[in-house]
Amino acid sequence: MSTADQFTDLKTRLISAVILSVAAFLCIYFGSIFMLLMVAAFCYIGMKEWMDLPKSRKYPPQTKRKWFGYGLLYVGWACLALLLIRFSDDLGYAATIWLITITIGTDVGAYFAGRFIGGAKVAPSISPNKTWAGVGGGIVGGIILSSIFLSLANVPVNSSIIKLVIIFSLISQCGDFFESYVKRRFSVKDTGSFLPGHGGILDRMDGQIFLLIAAATFAFIIGPMDQMATSLLVW
Repeated sequence: MSTADQFTDLKTRLISAVILSVAAFLCIYFGSIFMLLMVAAFCYIGMKEWMDLPKSRKYPPQTKRKWFGYGLLYVGWACLALLLIRFSDDLGYAATIWLITITIGTDVGAYFAGRFIGGAKVAPSISPNKTWAGVGGGIVGGIILSSIFLSLANVPVNSSIIKLVIIFSLISQCGDFFESYVKRRFSVKDTGSFLPGHGGILDRMDGQIFLLIAAATFAFIIGPMDQMATSLLVW
């Protein structure tokens, strides 16, 4: 790919990412029916992309039913986690946006660190472009962006929060590897074409799905179900 093509691709990715992010932030902010519609749309598109993956191969009905069940667990659990965190308590909005900033910061940090530093690959058989420098850059990016948001939201940033961000950043990157593994299994480049420059909605939300599931599970374990957001942010 030429430099001009790379610039065009990056420009397309940025525009679609900004549009998606703004729409998501508005839905999360206003909550109520807007939040429910956003989650429903993501669930529908995500499940459609998931079920389209094995269409190129002839699987028996029983295998397809299992694949549908795995999709419900993967996409459905993330949707439920998002709703539980957003509507759990007064910090629901802040906690939800905080989790998104971790993923965005991780993606951006990993992209630029991997691009400009490079180095040894993490798992070339699964994702040939992912480097250990990218992993470190992703953690740094996640810490910086999420800390900026928490400061703006008047939520104290302490060592416990930073440790949690590091763990969540790594989990987000595991989601990226999982999506790469699934796509390699079915020999596809993208899960779909919903987002220009990114591919499908699952391509863009891979790290966020893993992070939402992990964050909701963690908050459910350590605190009351109606205070999941507070369990994530108040230490």
